[in-house]
Amino acid sequence: MVAVTQQAPSGLLAADEAAPYEVLEVEAASPVILACDHASNRVPRALKDLGLANEHL
Repeated sequence: MVAVTQQAPSGLLAADEAAPYEVLEVEAASPVILACDHASNRVPRALKDLGLANEHL
């Protein structure tokens, strides 16, 4: 499986934080795009905790 990740140019992510997205199977035979929003509970450090308690993240 080929995975491609890049940092977003938004300035919200530090260099050591995970990329905000992954591109998998770039050379797949099927022309399908599957997008999943909010698939993890990671929040950029720059945004702190978004005002939420840990149990809500």
